[in-house]
Amino acid sequence: MMCFVAGTAGLWWTYMDKKRFIDDKEEDNIPLLNVDIDSEQAFLVYSIIATVLTVCIHVVYCKINSILFYISLRHTVRVYCI
Repeated sequence: MMCFVAGTAGLWWTYMDKKRFIDDKEEDNIPLLNVDIDSEQAFLVYSIIATVLTVCIHVVYCKINSILFYISLRHTVRVYCI
């Protein structure tokens, strides 16, 4: 789980770094600025997708964890009944 969060944070960090770089260099009229802007938009899309997937995986993990806890609790009660 921590790997997903770290990967998502890394993508957001890279996006913000590229955004700051482009904002700083925008006044200089760099000829390849369009390529950097496309790269910035790509990292924004990757970051959003990674965030959504991380949240979905976290929700599924919590749901499975609660189901397994319930099953183990029922099993413990059954053992005591026998």
